[in-house]
Amino acid sequence: MFFLCLLLSITWGKIVQKSELKKDSCDSRSPVVLIPGLMASIIEAKINVADDYQPWPKSGKCEKNKDWFRAWVNVDITVPWKSECYINYLSGIWNNQTNKLETIPGIDLRTPKFGSTYACDQLDPVFLIGSFTNSFHKIIEHLKSVGYKDQVDMLELV
Repeated sequence: MFFLCLLLSITWGKIVQKSELKKDSCDSRSPVVLIPGLMASIIEAKINVADDYQPWPKSGKCEKNKDWFRAWVNVDITVPWKSECYINYLSGIWNNQTNKLETIPGIDLRTPKFGSTYACDQLDPVFLIGSFTNSFHKIIEHLKSVGYKDQVDMLELV
């Protein structure tokens, strides 16, 4: 994993140097790329699953059509019948033709503000919950204090 982070950092450094962002970045340091993974980043989902798609929870309470919403971390996960729905929304299925793990057909996943550290800073910005979901907050704040700038030389990739 260390080598992957190092490789991404070096590669991104070359991209940033060639871009117009160079005027905002510091030439004396390499960029920082945070790779938090599923449990430490906000994930949004858009649901448009066919009515006849199987397997689908038999409870009938899981929505099959819904515009972009926060799927992870979401307080609704604590509701027993909704947790089954969120497991389906975030689960993958194996495609034997492409040999890849893919989302259920009709479910799109994304991180908000891709490239920004927004999705891994605080998983839930609600005041009471936010203090418990500071995923990379202290690291990001420290990097900002020494001059790093979000989306310039400090990025998140999920």
